[in-house]
Order: sequence, then structure tokens, then C-alpha cells
Amino acid sequence: MTTLNNSTKTIETDILIIGGGPSGLWAANRAKELGCEVLVVDKGPLDWGGMATLSGGDFDAVLPGENVDDFVQDLVYYYDGLCDQEFMEMVFANSYDRLKDYEKLGCEFLTGPDGKLKGVPQRGLDHVKLYPARVKGTGGSDMTRGLVKRADELGVKRLGRTLVTDLLKNNGKISGAVGFDTISGDFYIFKAKATILATGEGGWKSGYHSHTACGEGTHMAFRAGAELRNLEFVRVWNCPTQFAWESQTTLLPLGARFVNARGESFMEKYCPTIGSKSDQHYNVIGMAIEAREGRGPIYFDVSRLNLDDSRVVKPQSGWQVLNYKKLLSLGIDLFTQKTEWMPQLHQTCGGLVADIEGRTNVPGLFVTGCARGLEPGLCIGGIHLCLTAVTGHRVGAIVAEYAGSQESPSIESDEALEYKNRLFSYLALNTRFRFFNNH
Repeated sequence: MTTLNNSTKTIETDILIIGGGPSGLWAANRAKELGCEVLVVDKGPLDWGGMATLSGGDFDAVLPGENVDDFVQDLVYYYDGLCDQEFMEMVFANSYDRLKDYEKLGCEFLTGPDGKLKGVPQRGLDHVKLYPARVKGTGGSDMTRGLVKRADELGVKRLGRTLVTDLLKNNGKISGAVGFDTISGDFYIFKAKATILATGEGGWKSGYHSHTACGEGTHMAFRAGAELRNLEFVRVWNCPTQFAWESQTTLLPLGARFVNARGESFMEKYCPTIGSKSDQHYNVIGMAIEAREGRGPIYFDVSRLNLDDSRVVKPQSGWQVLNYKKLLSLGIDLFTQKTEWMPQLHQTCGGLVADIEGRTNVPGLFVTGCARGLEPGLCIGGIHLCLTAVTGHRVGAIVAEYAGSQESPSIESDEALEYKNRLFSYLALNTRFRFFNNH
């Protein structure tokens, strides 16, 4: 049997943050600013930044002079009433401050000739807009770099390649977690006065860069007694048949559209007011009907985009330009040609139930970002980067105050040992590492 020996490491901190994406980093930086010792543990490479690194960097915000209530009403309509209005009011009310914070961190957003932010309306809504990164292809990675640089300045401790598997409880309160280093196999016990779950939404993912958020955070929280919500929803998406692409939510409002094999823009039949600018679920239904009635395949048509608008979304740097150049070498140009598209099941939704401050029903456990499971499978471009920034900043402050009132928790070594034995027995890690070391 495995025992608590040299392969076990114990780390104690005020606040443990599980997940090193944008919401986790925002929470970590804010809590550290307020004087707490913070440890961020992420299963990916150190400072990879979760799914933010793969994003375009689009950000939703209510600018000065605009009305927060108008934005909330847009979402009440868009979500068919399944909208936490108090929560979204808080998010939109703080959105512009977080956008300005990103600018202080070195992120640049697109502006027009007048120097003002250039917004792209979303899903035919009256008020909600996304604000794209100035250089397409670097926005998400710039956000990650800015947050990581700030974490370095503050002295936030971080661990990469470490998978947290279980939350620990003592007298009904979360006292930390356990996990293992996916490279060395070292087993970790994390002791914390408060724990923040920042692991992304939902469970099963099928594609479009979403495979990294696999729902393990939701699962471990559920096993610890947390209440869940919105797991009955799934998100479908429209994707090219041959490759993945980012920016549909920008291209459609700027004039791109779906057409059938006859070249007909068919979505006006199903959504007469806004056509292809509708929610992706309506577009997918329209695509399916057209294909079933013999008018497939379906194409993404960019012929109505003007040159200035295409610059907003054409990659200029970062990982996206590598993708774009590879497609060009294969004779595919998304910005000059029609490309065949298809419906795809994107991911399952859902997450933890929490109050407006991120408190779950389990004492000592807080949640931030998309792990809250906020929306019923509908997607608005830029909303998730807005949510992660606002909730991360807010929850970081709330948890710093909470941790300041708590004593250092005790960890039951028998409980940690049980998790270790189960984990190592299941994964047979010791055998695998010996095999790899000898070959």
C-alpha cells in the first residue's frame, strides 16, 4: 500500500485557486493585492492561461453613457428568460472597469478613426456589443500575458501540470484539496482557508478548442456536496467541415451569412428580422432543414464583407495566423471563398450554484468564471472573457475577506491517504513512470 512518504508534498496557503485561466488569475491577483497568500494550481502548462490563450480576446462591456439595464434586458430576451438578472447586472456594471484594467495590463482593443472603441453588435441584439482586440490573433494571449505578469509582480504562487482530483473537508467545511503532478507523479496535499474553483463550465466537450475544460471541477465539487445547475443544456455550434475557426460571432454581424447549395441566404426564411445573425442554435436548425430538403451542403459566405471589416477578423499574429497560413497553403481562404460548414455538438453546459459573491452551499468553497454555469447553451461573442474578468476580480476580494477571518485548517491524513491510494491504484502511475524512465 502507498504511504505518506517522500512522494507526498503538503502546501499550505490562505487561498487555493483551482484553475489557471483568466478567472483564476483575476481572483488570484485581486486576493494577493489584498494581502492574502495565494496558490494557483492548473493542470495545463505553467501560466498557459486556460482557454483564454486560444480565444480571440473579444470583450463585452457597457461603456460610459450606456445603460446597464438595457444590456440586461437584451440577455433576458436572448436567454428566453433563463437569465440571472441580478448577477448579470453586476457583471455589466463592472465590465468597463475590467476592460480598462486589461488595457493597463497591455491589452489593446480595436478603435475607429475617432479613437473610440469599435464595437460589433451581437446576435441582432439592440445593445450588447463585443470589442475586438486591436490585432486579431493575439487578444487572448495578450490577456494571459498581462495577467501572468501582474501575478509575478504580486508574488502569486503557481503550479502547472498538476491535476487536482478531490476536495478535502473538515467538519463540513472545505479545507483544501489533493492532486498529483502529471509529470513526476508527486502527490500533493493543499491546505487552505478558502478554495476557489475556476475550472470552466460543463462536462463533455467535442471540439473547437474546448477539450481542456472537461468538467472535472464540477464533478469534484458535486462529490463534496455542492449544488449544480444548467447541466441539462448543451451548446451546438457551426463549424467548417475541414478545420476549426474563431470569429463567427464577429463575421456574422459584419455581413457574413450562411447559404445553401443554390447560393440562397436561407436564414431569412426562419429568422426574418436578423437572418444569419441569429443564435447559433437557430442557424443549426435552418442548416438541418435545408440539408434535409435537398438544398445542402451549407456554405459560409463572406462575399458581402467589406475590406475594412475583414481586417477586424483576419489574423495578423499569434496562433491564429499560423492556422490561417496553413489553410492558405491548402488553397483555402476563409475571407475570399465560400467554405462548407456543418453543425457540431460543441459542449455540455452547467456548473455550480452560487450567490452573487461566488459562495456555494459548501462552506469554504467559492466559484468564479464559467464554472458557475451561467447560461443555457447560448453564446454571445465576448461574454465569457467579460464574465471571467468581472467575477474573478470580485470573488478574489470576497474570498480575501473570508480567509482573513478563518483559522488554518486541519487535514485528516487518513482521508488524504485514502485519496492517494485510490488515485495511484487506479492510474498505476508508479508503473508507468518506471516504464517511461527505462525506455
